[in-house]
Amino acid sequence: MTDTFGRFGLSRRSLVVGLAAAPALTAGTTPAAAQAQAPEIHSSAGDYIRAVLGRRRTLEPDRLEIARRDGRQSQPAVMLVDDSITLTDGTREVKFYHTPNAHSSGMLVGYVPDARVVFTADLVSDTFPLNPVFASPVHELIQENGLSVEMIACGHGNVMPYAQLAYALGK
Repeated sequence: MTDTFGRFGLSRRSLVVGLAAAPALTAGTTPAAAQAQAPEIHSSAGDYIRAVLGRRRTLEPDRLEIARRDGRQSQPAVMLVDDSITLTDGTREVKFYHTPNAHSSGMLVGYVPDARVVFTADLVSDTFPLNPVFASPVHELIQENGLSVEMIACGHGNVMPYAQLAYALGK
């Protein structure tokens, strides 16, 4: 996913960990927190992410543990998102929308308006057979919010045209 963000000219800061509250997708949490960046996550995942960030890594210290030892960081802040949030660095905007689905209750889908791309974590995949139960909420989010989308960045796999998703869902 980090490589995909780079393809659209987005910095690592744009890669917030809020795309899912799943153990496999929290790998970016502690590096961001070690740099005093508050990860944005859905409010339903707040306790889980705080617990992840609260765990000490003493045998194999990660960046957060090293920052704690150096006195640069204590318990990192976490920004909770209920429905949506817009982040900007002054030049580029990234919007995150809570996307209720059958896969993860705390899923946030990212949208970069000027790149016309949606980041779906693992709700949409071009590597595995498309799961309509997971992918339909993404299509509904795009339609309900009038998002201008050309590409879907899949958490597992590649970037695919939005038209391919709509076609696969029979829309």
